[in-house]
Amino acid sequence: MFCGLVIVTNGILSGKYETLFPYTEKDVCSKDENLVLEKETSTTGGTVVIDGNVYDSGLTANTLFCVNGLTGEKRDVTNEAYAAVDDLQKKIGWWSTLGLFLVTMILILLFERPILKKVDRIIGYQSPDGK
Repeated sequence: MFCGLVIVTNGILSGKYETLFPYTEKDVCSKDENLVLEKETSTTGGTVVIDGNVYDSGLTANTLFCVNGLTGEKRDVTNEAYAAVDDLQKKIGWWSTLGLFLVTMILILLFERPILKKVDRIIGYQSPDGK
């Protein structure tokens, strides 16, 4: 169960870079700078037809800059931001996994006896002592 939770919680976070970029601003920019995402879309790859559906084979490049609020000077922090997002994803994934695991285990411990009694009644099991 624990391994399944690790796979699910980390799998949900796997492609969520753009939504997590704002949370990395304090890690990659100084306090008088703002993190700005610039996207560049290239469609030079043309199109691809798969099963009758047309798809663009271009790409979108994300570039992240720390922009100084006073001077407007840009500093490229793309690699640092992606590394910070990776660290953030690991923290969120592990903490949510542990939290879900603990909640599940506590519920199992609290409701084990009633669940087992219902299962015994459904399958027709009688204990040797008759209880």
